[in-house]
Amino acid sequence: MEKQNKPISDMYLAAALVAYGCEVDSIDKTDDKRYKFIFSSNVEYIWVLDQNNVAKIVNPTLDEVEAKFYSSRLMFPVNYPDALRRIKSSIHAK
Repeated sequence: MEKQNKPISDMYLAAALVAYGCEVDSIDKTDDKRYKFIFSSNVEYIWVLDQNNVAKIVNPTLDEVEAKFYSSRLMFPVNYPDALRRIKSSIHAK
């Protein structure tokens, strides 16, 4: 699968990607008020709600994960709170 270079400025979406095993390649801190987390690896799989059923999507693109997140269909893994803490820590570390 082709590598992407996807900047994500929403820390909750970035945390969801990290929780699903995606690694942050770098953090663009040029704008002090809006950091961008740069992802280039793909997610192996995600869990989504599909008409009141849970479905596993294998090898989704980062754009597909983003679409499921914003449509409130993405299910969060149990390690999501820890991933969110790590994202927040990276924002506050200067």
